[in-house]
Amino acid sequence: MNSMTGFGCGKTRNEQIEISVEITSLNSRNLEVTFSSPKEWMGLEHIFIRHVRKNLQRGKVRVVLQAEFIGAKDALNWDDAEVSELVVKLKRLSKKLGSSFEVNPTLLLEIVRTLFQKSDLPHWETVQVMAEEALDVALDHLQTMRAEEGKALTKDIRSRLFQLVNWLDEIREEVPKVVPSYQDLLLRRLAHLGTEIDLNDERILKEIAIFADRCDVAEEITRMDSHLKQLEDFLEEDGPVGRKIDFLIQEMNREINTLGAKANFLPINRRVIAVKSELERLREQVHNLE
Repeated sequence: MNSMTGFGCGKTRNEQIEISVEITSLNSRNLEVTFSSPKEWMGLEHIFIRHVRKNLQRGKVRVVLQAEFIGAKDALNWDDAEVSELVVKLKRLSKKLGSSFEVNPTLLLEIVRTLFQKSDLPHWETVQVMAEEALDVALDHLQTMRAEEGKALTKDIRSRLFQLVNWLDEIREEVPKVVPSYQDLLLRRLAHLGTEIDLNDERILKEIAIFADRCDVAEEITRMDSHLKQLEDFLEEDGPVGRKIDFLIQEMNREINTLGAKANFLPINRRVIAVKSELERLREQVHNLE
């Protein structure tokens, strides 16, 4: 199982340019992919998004494609007049804003870099192979991170599954006490009212029988057992299981609510509350799964 959150970065370069791709992934019900790049390379958008969709199933994914010119010789070939013109403009702006202005080597270096990086990028088709290589590296890093976080999530979910199984076993042990407890309560109420009690009275036996049928939770326990076994099986799957487990949690919530309402027995209800609380925490974790 993989988490939906992660980050990946990939870079490729030649003598003139370095291309970098960064991918971030957050939780989302479906797969949402957005793409950002220099305007000259927007032609790569549909290629990148299609490639991401082949590799990921869920998550809010943002892909950022960037470029930086390299090569010391080219970087030194600046235009003195252009640099001087920009310095004058900055000095004029600083005076207008009432701030001090001082020319120093650091400022000049930044101006040169800015002017140098204004060079037009090559057409996207000429860098497509390099860009896709960077994308593949970024996706590999992203998948590795998502897999590592997925392992941690799986470990946490297993511990919660173990706790749910224990609580269901405790509920199962309490079930045989429900009817005798009701019978004892009924007899004490009749005695309190001064009613003569005959344990073989057909009316008393019928009332107890009706209650026993109404509070029978065998089906709910059987279904909860089945759901917990399914959850354990899902944890062994390699593909995306987040939606499956999320649906399963909804079904378990429905069963445990019905169980608590039917049994209406304090020792069981205490455990029902614990199960519901644990299911909610489990749901929060599952929302991170792909």
